[in-house]
Amino acid sequence: MKNFLHFKQSLLFALSLPLGLCFAQATPAPKSESALSAKHADISVSVKVIASADGVCLHDASSYVWGSEGTCPKNRISGIEVTRAGKALFVPISAFADLGNPSKVTLKKPTNSKYFTVLVSGGDAGTSYQAKLTFGALYLKQRRVESSSFPEDAFEVTNFKFNLENNR
Repeated sequence: MKNFLHFKQSLLFALSLPLGLCFAQATPAPKSESALSAKHADISVSVKVIASADGVCLHDASSYVWGSEGTCPKNRISGIEVTRAGKALFVPISAFADLGNPSKVTLKKPTNSKYFTVLVSGGDAGTSYQAKLTFGALYLKQRRVESSSFPEDAFEVTNFKFNLENNR
């Protein structure tokens, strides 16, 4: 009986939450998965793109996601794998979690042996963007996402610093 009362209280609590704020939600299997890829010399990039199931949004629709405006993107990035000379580089989820409707990935040739840039383009018309992911020897160093229409007026820059140098 005690377990039933706890279940009933939990259910009432969950029903009282605004839609989209449940603590746990079953996520339907994705409709499809594909990959955008690029390669140059010893650098390989694979951007995994997943089609969102109808009616499933991983965030509130009013949250800002590059590549969509006021709606959930039809496609989203589920992972980015980058390897250099056969070694995987660290890419945090925050580097791609808000990039919706990606359409193209390009690997910008390294200007020197230390850094290279991965360009992810996405969105359409007014929601189009370009994400510039700059990598160092072990991990992502900087992310700059900018509006394709207004690159100097609508952009976001994130610098990354991880304590990985001593662990490899």
